[in-house]
Amino acid sequence: MSTFSTIILMGDCIMLLFTYKEILNILGEYIKKNTSWAVDGMPGDDKPLMDHTTTTMERLLHLECQITQVEEVLGRVPRCYIITISCMVITVCVMLITCFFNIIKNGFQGYLLLANFNSITLLYFICSSSQMFINQVEDAVRCLRLCSARTEDVIIKGQVYRLIQYLGAIEKVNFHGWFSLTHGTMVSLGSLVVTYLVVMLQVA
Repeated sequence: MSTFSTIILMGDCIMLLFTYKEILNILGEYIKKNTSWAVDGMPGDDKPLMDHTTTTMERLLHLECQITQVEEVLGRVPRCYIITISCMVITVCVMLITCFFNIIKNGFQGYLLLANFNSITLLYFICSSSQMFINQVEDAVRCLRLCSARTEDVIIKGQVYRLIQYLGAIEKVNFHGWFSLTHGTMVSLGSLVVTYLVVMLQVA
């Protein structure tokens, strides 16, 4: 593969990552904003379909439909990005292991240090995109819990509990059970890189 083709391929992959991050950001903001509206009844400039005269229960029922829509969209995300993200994560791990190994064996080399920095930055970008969505869903869950604490209505409490269960089901960006991406994933991959690096140094 020529250098030009490699650059084009890397550019395409980076663009895919940016669209992945933007999709998750839009979905997370959508859930957070509409949960806040459902609880407080104070829509902003671009308010949801219902106005502030609706009852809390009507807003919570409307929020349930919105969460279902987000769940449907979120279910399609892994199918679109699983190959790209899987290949990138594997490539980053291999690059980190080989670059650190070469630095330890052959001494400091600037381009290898730059390659490591770029790999770590890419890995952080991938994991933080999913973590950002998870944080927004957690904010929505906290908002609903405050709503439940403020009311004595058993029906509203039951609906809030059900919505929290729905949000819990989409809280992790799961790639068909193969893996999920969070900041904790970075720690796990870091441990994997260190383990293989130690093994390679012992063998060498």
